[in-house]
Amino acid sequence: CVINEPGWVFDSWRTCQDQNTVVSTQNPLTVEIQGYTCYCARIKRGKSLLTVQSSNTTMGTVTPNIKNQQYDYGTTLDISATPNEDYVFTGWSDGSTELERSITVTSDAVYTAYFKKKTYKITAVPNDAALGSCTGYGTFDKNATVTLTATASGCSRFVKWTDGEAEYTANPYQFTVKEAKDFVAVFESSIAPTEESVTVCGSYVWNGTEYTESGDYTKHFTTAAGCDSSATLHLTVNSSVTNELSETACDSYTWDGTEYTVSGDYVKQYTTATGCAFAA
Repeated sequence: CVINEPGWVFDSWRTCQDQNTVVSTQNPLTVEIQGYTCYCARIKRGKSLLTVQSSNTTMGTVTPNIKNQQYDYGTTLDISATPNEDYVFTGWSDGSTELERSITVTSDAVYTAYFKKKTYKITAVPNDAALGSCTGYGTFDKNATVTLTATASGCSRFVKWTDGEAEYTANPYQFTVKEAKDFVAVFESSIAPTEESVTVCGSYVWNGTEYTESGDYTKHFTTAAGCDSSATLHLTVNSSVTNELSETACDSYTWDGTEYTVSGDYVKQYTTATGCAFAA
């Protein structure tokens, strides 16, 4: 008996006179002809074995969860995959990526749902590539331990990490991944600019140059290690002061605590509050 219609299978041979009696379940069937005999081939709906399963029940489950369960040919069945916490569904064994789907039974089949741990991207960049670099970033499973390391260049030093929400001074910095994060390693020049304020009378010599006027003066240098540096001078120049006073008196005159009885020119030297010489 040859069956051309999909979904139907051979069941048994029966006599035409009594179709309730099974003659044989063999196909093909060999018989000895001894006279008129009529045989009927009975066919029936085919059944298929269906399995729906999870690749790892720690990561996720499926509905229905069945193994080698029989279904009639053409049966439509709804199946779904549910990832557990910290995991994501990646697809079925037949290539489908639908979490919920309908399948039609046409043959024995196994549908396996696959899952994997959630992953998050961690980035780390320097605030200035000329000052340093970062390592340890990438894509990681949730709850993985990540260690970020900031390496300063020869003329800089590491200050802190920042992720836009908080700051961290540890280096290397280690943490447990809970979500995607973008880190910035903050570096600054290790040769910090210097500043000084000076008040003088007359003039001031600074780094080989004489200055006679008040002002802010900056000089740039290169250290022995080849690093750039700068120094700034905030200079205040005060001038010396001379004051003359002419007085006429009878017999004597007292000036600044001293009594004078003879006419003449008298000079006294003082120092002002700013340290400059003052003559009167």
